[in-house]
Amino acid sequence: MRRLSCELAVRASLAMLLAEWLIAPVAFGSPEPAELVKKLLPAVVTLQTIDSAGETLALGSGFILSDGRVVTNAHVVSGCAVVRLISFSGTELGTRRDALFFDQEVDLAVLPAIEDPPGTVDLAAADPPQGTRVLVLGAPQGLSNTVSDGLVSGLREVGGRKLLQISAPISHGSSGGPVLDSEGRLVGISVSSIAEGQNLNFAIPQSALREVLARPSRRVALETTLSHQAPNRKPKRPPQLLERVGRIPEAPELKPETKTSFSLAPGEIMFFNIDGNAGTEVMLRIDSDKGPVDAQVYLAREEPGEFW
Repeated sequence: MRRLSCELAVRASLAMLLAEWLIAPVAFGSPEPAELVKKLLPAVVTLQTIDSAGETLALGSGFILSDGRVVTNAHVVSGCAVVRLISFSGTELGTRRDALFFDQEVDLAVLPAIEDPPGTVDLAAADPPQGTRVLVLGAPQGLSNTVSDGLVSGLREVGGRKLLQISAPISHGSSGGPVLDSEGRLVGISVSSIAEGQNLNFAIPQSALREVLARPSRRVALETTLSHQAPNRKPKRPPQLLERVGRIPEAPELKPETKTSFSLAPGEIMFFNIDGNAGTEVMLRIDSDKGPVDAQVYLAREEPGEFW
């Protein structure tokens, strides 16, 4: 009888502990998310890229390192004449026309430092394991100071580079924004998403940024960073919202897992027709004389007299 009473007491205690665990709120970490966001938003910037005619090309996100340098995605600033850096409060922090580091393959750009930055971000010591809870800050669709949260869903390798798959929502304009752990340390940089999926978003791991920062700096004018420019045609970025992809007459059609042959001279551009929604990211593998090259492109539409 005494043994039965003990078993019942143990079971009751376990039930109470389980009930408390289920009812108790799940903590994001220390400090609390609201405190973390308040502390880190000053380190986030909105980037407005402008062409040589003074027209806005696109909006993106970035963040400030401890030494004042600004980090974003290479594709955010590629080919623009100037970048305006706008703080979380809406004030201009300056403009930049060149980058200290620009790597299209990794898709990272580091811009010259801001004097007296309003806030900074520190890098985490290591890349996050699967299941790590994260915060994402940025300006999706130009909506600055946007915060989302989620998990590191997986660790992927896409086109020969490592990416973090995250469930925190991101959109156009989020590119280049910081992905932070529960202590506010940088674990990744927002880079892309799969529109047709459910919370299928990707970030460049902080280890890739560390590798870029370890190299000798090589200042480059942003306006010269487009890999291919056709004469008499001005490259322009797609607007925030686009309709169905248009058709370019006589352009070859590409389908998944298919191959086509073509040759290009320096400065020439090859157009392809690919089914999909405008803004969708597509990975292309190009077999060149120097070996395979992985290209990250975005579907868009052609306008008279220019291309997107």
